Amino acid sequence: MKAMSVTIEEVQEYLETQQIEIPPSMLARLIARVAKFEDCFKEHGYDENDVYFIYVYLVAMLGLFGADGRIRSQGAPNGASRSFQFGSLGERWRALRDMLLQVDPAGCISGLIPPDPDKKVHCALFVSPGASTDFC
Repeated sequence: MKAMSVTIEEVQEYLETQQIEIPPSMLARLIARVAKFEDCFKEHGYDENDVYFIYVYLVAMLGLFGADGRIRSQGAPNGASRSFQFGSLGERWRALRDMLLQVDPAGCISGLIPPDPDKKVHCALFVSPGASTDFC
């Protein structure tokens, strides 16, 4: 497999369908971050299509957590309007994670997947003279 190149425009096209807005400068850096895993993709025999989906889905997932908001409705002075209904952040996260798991069964990029936003973390820290213990 040759080095896979995904353009900012290709990623932006998908992000627009998901109502996620990320500045081009940030997209370039997110794409470069995923590119660090190309050796793993090659080692596990991923084809160019799978690598393309990994780039697009992972950048979307990372961008989803940095997005300020999503368009739910939009109107124009001439009366034209549109509205989008998407699931919760957790539902969208799980959908993107599931797509990534399908195209990255070797788990090359698993360390980049943000934690589940719906998963609650409970932790306790006990401190006493001479010792401290945490229970997470």
